[in-house]
Amino acid sequence: MKTNTWQEYEQEMLQHTTGYTVTEFKGRGSYETRPFKRLRKAQEWYRLVKKSSPDSKILIYAVCQPPNRQLTVSLPVSDFRYELNLVWI
Repeated sequence: MKTNTWQEYEQEMLQHTTGYTVTEFKGRGSYETRPFKRLRKAQEWYRLVKKSSPDSKILIYAVCQPPNRQLTVSLPVSDFRYELNLVWI
């Protein structure tokens, strides 16, 4: 599929979501990443971290494996703008 806009590209990638990761910036090149199979569990972890540390720098990524790519593609979804469009795994 040829995509013309970034929105079409993201929608195509999100159709092939295999899981989610929550990545928190710990400081100068240091990150903590937790994998999740379900978006809801990733969101629960995100909210738990934000509740205990409101200033934390944390993002949820959708891990996508489209059939035409050998490597996974990670797209940020922390602002939950895609929450209604994602396939719930």
